[in-house]
Order: sequence, then C-alpha cells, then structure tokens
Amino acid sequence: MNNTEKKIIESIACAYRPYDLVNILPFVDAMRVASRLDIYGSSYDPCRHYAIEMLYTIRDRFLGEWNKNWQHDAYLGSVCFCANRYDERYRAYREALNKITPAPPALLVWYADCSNVPGIPPVSQKEAVAILQAVARKKPYHDVVRMLARGSYDEDELSIKERHYWEKVFRKQEKSGKYEELPSLIPSILEGDILTDLSKLPPPPQKDKNEELFDIAKRVYLGAVFSPAVRGISVEWEGDKVVTSLYHQGELEGDADYMAFIAHIRIAAHYLKDYSMDNDRKIRVDPPQELPHHDRWVYLRPFS
Repeated sequence: MNNTEKKIIESIACAYRPYDLVNILPFVDAMRVASRLDIYGSSYDPCRHYAIEMLYTIRDRFLGEWNKNWQHDAYLGSVCFCANRYDERYRAYREALNKITPAPPALLVWYADCSNVPGIPPVSQKEAVAILQAVARKKPYHDVVRMLARGSYDEDELSIKERHYWEKVFRKQEKSGKYEELPSLIPSILEGDILTDLSKLPPPPQKDKNEELFDIAKRVYLGAVFSPAVRGISVEWEGDKVVTSLYHQGELEGDADYMAFIAHIRIAAHYLKDYSMDNDRKIRVDPPQELPHHDRWVYLRPFS
C-alpha cells in the first residue's frame, strides 16, 4: 500500500461508518480496504478494530461470497487475535473449521492456540497438545515443533518423553535450516489492487449523531449476556469523544469488565476516536442509590 492509497483509505474510514462503507463497495474491494486498515500496529489500534467491524458487515451483506471460502473466517479470526478479541477469534476459527474437510494444518494449529488466552480458554491445553502433535506427526512444520518443544505444557498434557522428542526435532531443524513453516491463512483475494476509485465515492449518509451512536451500541451489545452485577449501560458523546458508562452494584467480575472494555472499543472504532480507559467508565451504584438519567439506555436491568 503506497502513501497516497493509505491516506485515502484513512480519510474515508474517518468519514464513513464501517457498514456505510461496505454498502457502497463490491465484495472484493471491501475485503481489500479492510485488510489495508488492519495495519498490524498495537492491539488496540482503532483502524484494526474498524477493519473487524467492516469484516462483520461484509460477512452479513455478502454471505454467499463469504461462505465460498473458509479462509474468510480464518482471516477474521486472525485479525481478532491481533486485536486481543479472543472469544471472537475462537468463534471465527470454529466457523472456518465447519466449512473445510479435512481441516488444513494451519487452521488446526491456530484453533489450538485458542488455549493460550486469559481466563478460561475455549480450547483446553490437553486438546491443544493433541492437535499440535497430530499435525506435527503428519508434517513437522517448524513453528508447530517449536510450540511443542518450547510450550509451557505440564506432564499431563505433554509427557517428558514427548517433549524431549520434539526438542530433538526442533534442534535438528534449527541446525540444518531445512524445514517448512505453516501455510498462510490469508485469502488470496486480499493481494490485488482496489479497483474502485475511492476518491470518487458518494458522500456518506447524514444521520442524527446521537441516534447513530445509540444504534451502533445496540448492535455491538446485541445478544450479550450481562452479569447480574450490571445495572445499566449508557453511551453518549462528550465533546467529540465516545463515552460508555457501565453502572454496577457490588464488585464487577473480570469477564464483565473485559466485555465492557471490548464493547467500548468496538463502538468507538466506528468513529476512529480515542477509546482510552478514561472513556470506558465503570461506575458503582449500589441500591438504594438510583441510576442517573439517560435518554437512551443501551441496557437497563429489569427491576426485580
């Protein structure tokens, strides 16, 4: 991506919401724009999160084309991983696995890597080791052998005998320099040029600023399961910054705190705005203390 294309893409991403941009681009160009925005900076780079929201919209709008290639889901999972959105990564890899038989080695390995996440992993370490060994026995990819030889697995997951075996294979590969890495999960369609003239796109639709923000927040939280400690969630503008506030009673569990943080990032990334921790607010409000007034609650726990 040259500097001119980079500036144009960043400019339109600032002007358009992800779903508005996807609605005026063909499938391939929308995928390529999303891939250019996934610039592999920091985990919380707003452009990366904007790209993820684009990919979700592409999947919804072009479901037939999306489902033709399991690599689309695998790519979504990989971008979610780079953004520390671990649950979404796991779900994307599961979708990819459901679409291809037999499962490609790289997909199996990165699915197994879902065991290395904070909290309770969706894939156990024992299952992950079994997958890695099955892949390496068919073909000893260097990165897989490294994971087995240098991974922090206990004896119930990988015996000392097995670890020594894979360490020996790893050292031999390192010494000889003759080995093969896992194939890429990146879809080949991302490699081409963007054919749409991005400098001549129609202007984005004009919407009420507050209504649009509320609709985005509702979409992000759609289907979420809320902790009993959560009393309400609001979203609003504070100057030109997106502010989300989670009101809770008692202590807020770690999962609920992290879910709210990721939701804040997803909402704010639609605008490529600052989403520092200062704008992701957790406010303790214990009964009988009442919640403050908000015109629009993203979530309000039913009275009980």
